[in-house]
Amino acid sequence: MNLRALGLVLVALLTLAFGAAGHAHHVPEAADLRLQAYVLAGGSVADLCDDSATTHAKAAGCPVCHLIGAAVVPQPLGTPQDIELRHVATLVAPRVARAEGRARDPAIPPRGPPPSA
Repeated sequence: MNLRALGLVLVALLTLAFGAAGHAHHVPEAADLRLQAYVLAGGSVADLCDDSATTHAKAAGCPVCHLIGAAVVPQPLGTPQDIELRHVATLVAPRVARAEGRARDPAIPPRGPPPSA
C-alpha cells in the first residue's frame, strides 16, 4: 500500500471518528422531545412558563426557562465592518494611545540580552 492511499484511509477514519464523536454526546430525553413537539404543533413556551409568579427565578429554578435558554439564538452582532470598528475602538485604539504617550527615552538602552560578540 503506498503512502498516499494510507493517508487517504487515515483521513477517512479520522473524519468518521470526529463525526461520530460530535453527535454521540447528546441523547434527546423524552421531555425535550415532548417540548419540541409542543412548540412545533403551534404551542408557545410562554404558555408553559408562568414568569409572573412571585417564586419564578429564571436563573435559579424555572426548568422551562433553563431548557429554553440553551435554544435561544443570539442576536446578530452586525456587519463585519461594524465588528471591526468595534474591535478597533475598544482594543486597538487605547493601546496605540498608551504607546504614543510613553515615548522611549533614547538615553536608556532597551532591555534585553546583551549583544553577542
